[in-house]
Parts: sequence; C-alpha cells; structure tokens
Amino acid sequence: AAFTLTTQPPATSVVCAGASASATVGVSGTTAPVTYQWYKNSLASPVASQTAATLLLTNLTTAESGSYFVVITDNCSSATSAAFTLTVNTISGFTVSSATVCPGQSVNLTASGCSGQILWSTGATTAMITLTAGSSTSLLTATCTAGGCSATATGQVVVGGIQPPPAQILSFTADESACPVRLTGRGVATSFTMTGTGGYVFSTVYREGATHEAVGLNVKQAGTYTLTATYTNSCGISAPVTRTVTVGRNCP
Repeated sequence: AAFTLTTQPPATSVVCAGASASATVGVSGTTAPVTYQWYKNSLASPVASQTAATLLLTNLTTAESGSYFVVITDNCSSATSAAFTLTVNTISGFTVSSATVCPGQSVNLTASGCSGQILWSTGATTAMITLTAGSSTSLLTATCTAGGCSATATGQVVVGGIQPPPAQILSFTADESACPVRLTGRGVATSFTMTGTGGYVFSTVYREGATHEAVGLNVKQAGTYTLTATYTNSCGISAPVTRTVTVGRNCP
C-alpha cells in the first residue's frame, strides 16, 4: 500500500549565520524500507548527505538560504513534501576603527555598519567612544546586534612614541666684553627663545632634541633677558623652562 506523508516540515525558519536549522517529515502506512533525499530549490540540486527524515544543517551561511523539500520513496510509491523556506541572516560590513596615538592622548574609536544596537567591551553603547591611551597598545571590541543576529569587530589603539622629556637650561650668560653684547644659552631642548627689553627676540630651533647651544646677537640695551626652552617631539611639546640674565651696559 502507498504510504502517507503524515508530518510536513515547518513552512519557514529564520536563523543567524553560524547557527543550525532542522526540518522533519513523518510517514505512515508502509512496511517497506523508505528512502529520503532532500533538495534545495529544485530536483536538480540534491543536498549532500541529507538522506534522513530530518534535514539538519549546521554552521549556516547566507548561501544556504533557500527552499528545501524532501522526496520520499519506497518500492512502489513516492511523495514530495511541502517546501521549507530557510532564511539565514547575517551582519556584514560591521567594523571598528583603529588609531595610533601617543601615551596619554585622547582618541576616538568608531563602530560603523551597524543598524541595531552596539555594545563595546568597555560597556559603552554609542557608535563612537573616546578613550585615553595608556602606555601600551590595547584592543577594543564592539558587538552589533540587529535582527536577532550579532557580529563582533575589533579595533586597536596603537601607542607610538613617547611624551617629550622635560627641557633643561644648563647655562645662560651674557658676554659684555664687547658691543653688542653676546648672549649664550646651553641646554637640552629643541627650541630656545631669548627675549628682553625693547622687544628683543632671538630664536633658535633644532630638528632633534639634544644638548644644544643658542646664541643671542646684537644685544645693545641694558636690562633683563630671558631664555625659554622647550622640547618638542612627535607626541607633543614639553612645559617651557626659563632662566634670566642681566645685561648691565648699553651699546651705541
């Protein structure tokens, strides 16, 4: 006698990428051996290894979305089940930015490509977070949840370089043995600026921080002169340090 297909597969199932899905059929009314072959979309596309009453698909990708059905046969009859429509959703294009900064600097990281909710490993839920860089490279992750699915992306805060060391002024003298007076400063810095009476300004800038000498020329007025030194590198500029010297003579 012909068998009867008593249990149809569910009409639809919606899952997220990486999940599993299953559909089961049932038959009755036959004592003969029954065989099963599941197909996707058409009889031209049998699903490999799916030859049982239950279709079981694991670690799904979006490519496996489609319409599945099973053909059941015994030695004298066959039947085709109703269609089981599988939809596999995923979140694509979700990314987290990275940045290279100096120790202690403020940095923004942005999560992009999420149409749902964002949760950072810091507990923040905004698309952009602001951090203060530590002394070493750190990883930050964010998870996007949308349509029941989730995706995680990672960005990193790369700490490059070091903060500039303090500038030092080792000496600052005035040579009044001749006119004009000659000012000489020596220190560990990248920039030296001498200022004084009558709007006097003399600056010297070096490319690399080291022990350098700065000379102020054409000083003709008596008064107090100030040497200011700073140390600049790729991570910023140090606090200025100063030293003064007094010039006692006027020059014609």
